[in-house]
Amino acid sequence: WLPMSRREQLREFIADAEDKVGAFILGQGILCLAIGIMAFIAYSLIGLPNALVLAILAGVMEAVPIIGPVLGHLPAFLVALPIGPSKAILVIASSLITQLLENYVLAPRVMNKAVGVNPLLVLLTIAAFTSLFGLAGALLSIPIAAVIQLALNRFIIRPSDTELQPSEGRGQISLLRYEVHDLAQDMR
Repeated sequence: WLPMSRREQLREFIADAEDKVGAFILGQGILCLAIGIMAFIAYSLIGLPNALVLAILAGVMEAVPIIGPVLGHLPAFLVALPIGPSKAILVIASSLITQLLENYVLAPRVMNKAVGVNPLLVLLTIAAFTSLFGLAGALLSIPIAAVIQLALNRFIIRPSDTELQPSEGRGQISLLRYEVHDLAQDMR
């Protein structure tokens, strides 16, 4: 459907988009592993039986946005409750600490490194897509933001080989195009 002159550019864009989505999946795996390790350490220190199984469950459920962390730590809470209320409170405290570390330290940095999306943009994207599309929006928010950022960089704010210079006698549209290009260069 595209002219031959545009096909290579589209192929490169699709390959870059696949790389971004693959990097997102790798980043999500790293986050799940980090949560699993933190949960294992916390559950072992608390003295819960089957700490490894509970930590694996917490790590796997981390991939589910919004409700996954709660569902991942719920079994540990249910195991700790019959042992003693103090252990259940420690599980809640450790869950809150791991989630705070993950949400405000690990996730923005890992996703910035893996996907190349600004950490502030990650937080804003998750909030926006979750409110618009619910659970599916939360799950797909970071890869969609990465592809949108890639498309903007490639097709709208693309670097040019030569810098446009304003000259006398430019038409209004030509001058506007120059200003938009200049703004894009300044934003970079």
